[in-house]
Amino acid sequence: MPRAAKPPVKAACLACSEFDEKTVAHQRLVATGKDRVELPINKNNDGAKICTYQCLTRGRECNYQPSRRGGPRRGIRYAELQQQHRLVSDEQVEPLLDNMLGLVSPLAGVHNLDISPDALSDTSGTRQLWGQLTPSADDPFSSVSIPEAEPSAVRSYRCEEDIANAYYIYIHPYLPLLPPPVTALREDQPTLSRPSKETNEAKKTDLQIWPQSSLSLALSALLVLIPPSQGPFSMTEASIVLRRTYAQLFAQAALASVEKEIDDMGPAIHFNAPGACLSQGHSPLHSQVPLQIEPILALVVLAIYEYCQRGNVSRMRGRINQAVTTAMDMSLHELGSTTTVAIEAQRRAWWITPPVVTADDPRITTSYPSFGVHLEPWALLIKAQQTLYASNQMVQRIERITEETPAPDLGTQIKTLDAVITTLMTKSDQYLRCTFDEDGEGPIAENMWRISRIVIYT
Repeated sequence: MPRAAKPPVKAACLACSEFDEKTVAHQRLVATGKDRVELPINKNNDGAKICTYQCLTRGRECNYQPSRRGGPRRGIRYAELQQQHRLVSDEQVEPLLDNMLGLVSPLAGVHNLDISPDALSDTSGTRQLWGQLTPSADDPFSSVSIPEAEPSAVRSYRCEEDIANAYYIYIHPYLPLLPPPVTALREDQPTLSRPSKETNEAKKTDLQIWPQSSLSLALSALLVLIPPSQGPFSMTEASIVLRRTYAQLFAQAALASVEKEIDDMGPAIHFNAPGACLSQGHSPLHSQVPLQIEPILALVVLAIYEYCQRGNVSRMRGRINQAVTTAMDMSLHELGSTTTVAIEAQRRAWWITPPVVTADDPRITTSYPSFGVHLEPWALLIKAQQTLYASNQMVQRIERITEETPAPDLGTQIKTLDAVITTLMTKSDQYLRCTFDEDGEGPIAENMWRISRIVIYT
């Protein structure tokens, strides 16, 4: 068999063939105005032939035949570089995915300030802001040491009436613990208090007054976290630490006051009994709030503080469980059709407490509170919370399918839950077509509708 002829070598190198020399030649024809332009053959300093001007100007080596060596030799170093590249790419993507997946689980994103691992320390030994720079929950509430800081101050109030006024301005629009205010609100007028420079501690004696009731102490724990309107250092790290320090002092004092007030009550008072409404007086914060329900409301505030500010879920549960137990001991869940001057305060004290028992429990006969608007949000809010809980239970049930045999009616249960959520979504959109009055508690009702909608769409 005759040997195959060797293919001719092309005039253009491989790189120029890929670049399409016809395009280059056409550009030269246009530039020179000639009918024909020959592709020049050039040589470099070593005498090697360079096929085109493109290769000459770019310093490109001309290869006329493809290599048959089986590809580039990359070796161990190349494999190591590729592995490092993959690790860098994984580090850039995986944390984001982990954060997204972590937000699906309950209580996701909650950082416990009472737990400070060693990893939270920087090279100088100083803890991060949400670590040990805030006092421990076990520190005595009479005084707590604080780190060296710039000149900063915290807000405090001169009397219980000022605390109540601040509550209605900052807290009541989103957490309506109390009935509407009896008197017109005025501008918030806090006083600025600073810790003692001699002892460098946050102490009760540094404040003009120390709140007396458990509810005013608990509300002060939230109000003191609001930066004061004056001072250039209000948002520095030291100022934030200072506010958290005082907040912890107020919270610990409020819890101690709750225990004392409950013990001083003696036998439980049943509010569904005649004459039990204001038998022991009213709260200094509101004339229509019985003094006996102040510890319940204080526990609700402390639960929110522990969860939102401290990130301590176990203490949050403990506060809520104690609030529900105390409320049921006072029969706040079975007021029925009772009508007294304090009935609205009693209803709010029951329904503002996150339910440990289901809202459709037959023992619960207390009606929902009222905001005095045409579109009341309480029923939808409670239903939204129940549906959110049911959705979480369904997710857990689905996650256990690999470990146990799924229920035969699981698909039906999912469809039923989906229908309930769809119905609630449609109902929650009602407030978008309504206008709430600016007077009274109309804006608060609108906020509650928004909160319900957020819970439903979660």
